[in-house]
Amino acid sequence: MLPISIPTDIPSILRINYHVTVQDPLHKAKTSLVSESEYISSGIPGAEKQFTGENAFRNRMAKMVLNNPNKSDEDMMIVSYIVWKTPLPAQSAKSESELAAAFAQEIAELQVSEGVDRDLVVRLKTEYRALNKKYLGEDYETRYWELDALATLPTYQRMGLGSRLVKWGLDMVEASIKAKPGEVDGAYLVASPAGSSTYRKAGFSEVGEQFVEVNGQEPYRHCWFVKRFESNQQNSGIDT
Repeated sequence: MLPISIPTDIPSILRINYHVTVQDPLHKAKTSLVSESEYISSGIPGAEKQFTGENAFRNRMAKMVLNNPNKSDEDMMIVSYIVWKTPLPAQSAKSESELAAAFAQEIAELQVSEGVDRDLVVRLKTEYRALNKKYLGEDYETRYWELDALATLPTYQRMGLGSRLVKWGLDMVEASIKAKPGEVDGAYLVASPAGSSTYRKAGFSEVGEQFVEVNGQEPYRHCWFVKRFESNQQNSGIDT
């Protein structure tokens, strides 16, 4: 496991995303129409903005690479990666109108790779913002770490790489809770049921769901998973 280097690792991250997305029922119909190189080159500007924007200070990122003693860390192929986001500092909490304005700006500036349905991404982001509040509470952004992205090349899936990356992040979450008891409740993520076994093994519980219909296909299910830690459950009276 190694830290992700930005911008050096962005093409490798997009390469993983491409191979995962072409197998995803929600996106594969459109993504499969573009080549890997088109997907990567068109996705670099948006990825750079995502990883270097004003909220980049919240990112905690790691990668898994092929173990080849004859290559330097920079030359090894990345096969899996994860992006965690720390909670927003409580003192930076914004009013609802400020949050709405910031979200509107995020949507206006959103850039996606060729082969990704931008309208669908905007729709999901809008719906998920409301559902995060429903399932996690109005102040979820200051109370929870977010597992923002976890992806593994299909050839290297079911080897435990994702589980190791998830554990790495949860160790940070637990350390932050011990350091400042009462300030953080735990961690959450939104994902398809395909990765549910990984998250359940890590101690996450499913707390909600959303069905997405695209082009008349069978509704696609997204799930909200939450892991709350014992010390804060005792403090808050929450039982999960």
